[in-house]
Amino acid sequence: MGLGLQVERECNELSTTMQEEQEALGGTVQIILKLPDGREIPHDFHIGQSVGYVKAVIQRDYGHVVANTTLTLGGKTLIDPMCLTDYPEIKPSEGAVFVVTVKS
Repeated sequence: MGLGLQVERECNELSTTMQEEQEALGGTVQIILKLPDGREIPHDFHIGQSVGYVKAVIQRDYGHVVANTTLTLGGKTLIDPMCLTDYPEIKPSEGAVFVVTVKS
Protein backbone atom coordinates (compact mmCIF):
# COMPACT_ATOMS: atom_id res chain seq x y z
CA MET A 1 0.00 0.00 0.00
CA GLY A 2 1.35 3.40 -0.93
CA LEU A 3 1.93 6.08 1.69
CA GLY A 4 -0.90 8.23 0.29
CA LEU A 5 -3.44 5.40 0.65
CA GLN A 6 -2.22 4.57 4.14
CA VAL A 7 -2.56 8.21 5.28
CA GLU A 8 -6.04 8.43 3.72
CA ARG A 9 -7.10 5.23 5.51
CA GLU A 10 -5.76 6.51 8.85
CA CYS A 11 -7.56 9.84 8.38
CA ASN A 12 -10.81 8.02 7.60
CA GLU A 13 -10.38 5.86 10.71
CA LEU A 14 -9.72 8.95 12.84
CA SER A 15 -12.74 10.72 11.37
CA THR A 16 -14.94 7.69 12.11
CA THR A 17 -13.64 7.54 15.68
CA MET A 18 -14.34 11.25 16.23
CA GLN A 19 -17.84 10.84 14.76
CA GLU A 20 -18.51 7.87 17.06
CA GLU A 21 -17.35 9.89 20.07
CA GLN A 22 -19.65 12.79 19.12
CA GLU A 23 -22.60 10.40 18.71
CA ALA A 24 -21.85 8.86 22.12
CA LEU A 25 -22.01 12.32 23.68
CA GLY A 26 -25.51 12.78 22.31
CA GLY A 27 -27.18 15.92 21.03
CA THR A 28 -26.49 19.40 22.23
CA VAL A 29 -28.20 21.46 24.89
CA GLN A 30 -27.97 25.19 25.39
CA ILE A 31 -26.87 26.10 28.91
CA ILE A 32 -27.13 29.69 30.11
CA LEU A 33 -24.27 30.39 32.51
CA LYS A 34 -25.17 33.02 35.12
CA LEU A 35 -21.73 34.29 36.03
CA PRO A 36 -20.83 35.94 39.35
CA ASP A 37 -20.53 39.35 37.63
CA GLY A 38 -24.19 39.15 36.55
CA ARG A 39 -23.62 38.27 32.92
CA GLU A 40 -25.76 35.50 31.43
CA ILE A 41 -23.86 33.73 28.66
CA PRO A 42 -25.30 30.94 26.48
CA HIS A 43 -23.10 27.94 25.65
CA ASP A 44 -23.89 24.79 23.71
CA PHE A 45 -22.73 21.52 25.29
CA HIS A 46 -23.20 17.91 24.32
CA ILE A 47 -25.73 16.35 26.66
CA GLY A 48 -23.25 13.53 27.43
CA GLN A 49 -20.53 15.86 28.72
CA SER A 50 -19.68 16.05 32.39
CA VAL A 51 -20.26 18.85 34.85
CA GLY A 52 -16.47 18.94 35.24
CA TYR A 53 -16.15 19.65 31.51
CA VAL A 54 -18.58 22.58 31.83
CA LYS A 55 -16.43 23.93 34.68
CA ALA A 56 -13.30 23.52 32.53
CA VAL A 57 -14.96 25.61 29.80
CA ILE A 58 -15.81 28.25 32.40
CA GLN A 59 -12.17 28.29 33.53
CA ARG A 60 -10.91 28.53 29.94
CA ASP A 61 -13.33 31.26 28.88
CA TYR A 62 -13.82 33.29 32.08
CA GLY A 63 -10.82 32.47 34.30
CA HIS A 64 -12.76 30.92 37.21
CA VAL A 65 -10.65 28.04 38.55
CA VAL A 66 -12.47 24.69 38.41
CA ALA A 67 -11.66 23.83 42.05
CA ASN A 68 -13.28 27.07 43.26
CA THR A 69 -16.37 26.89 41.04
CA THR A 70 -19.78 25.51 41.97
CA LEU A 71 -22.62 25.08 39.50
CA THR A 72 -26.23 24.95 40.64
CA LEU A 73 -29.42 24.21 38.77
CA GLY A 74 -32.68 25.10 40.48
CA GLY A 75 -30.86 25.29 43.82
CA LYS A 76 -29.28 21.82 43.36
CA THR A 77 -25.47 21.59 43.32
CA LEU A 78 -24.17 19.77 40.27
CA ILE A 79 -21.43 17.21 40.90
CA ASP A 80 -18.29 17.15 38.69
CA PRO A 81 -18.17 13.50 37.57
CA MET A 82 -21.86 13.44 36.66
CA CYS A 83 -22.95 13.94 33.06
CA LEU A 84 -25.56 16.44 32.02
CA THR A 85 -27.78 13.46 31.14
CA ASP A 86 -27.72 12.43 34.80
CA TYR A 87 -29.90 15.43 35.62
CA PRO A 88 -33.45 14.95 34.30
CA GLU A 89 -34.05 18.69 34.68
CA ILE A 90 -31.70 19.27 31.74
CA LYS A 91 -33.62 18.73 28.53
CA PRO A 92 -32.01 19.39 25.13
CA SER A 93 -35.26 20.87 23.83
CA GLU A 94 -35.52 23.36 26.71
CA GLY A 95 -31.97 24.10 27.79
CA ALA A 96 -31.08 25.02 31.35
CA VAL A 97 -29.65 27.81 33.48
CA PHE A 98 -26.61 27.12 35.64
CA VAL A 99 -25.74 29.57 38.38
CA VAL A 100 -21.96 29.86 38.67
CA THR A 101 -20.57 30.70 42.10
CA VAL A 102 -16.88 31.06 42.82
CA LYS A 103 -15.30 30.96 46.26
CA SER A 104 -12.32 33.22 46.71
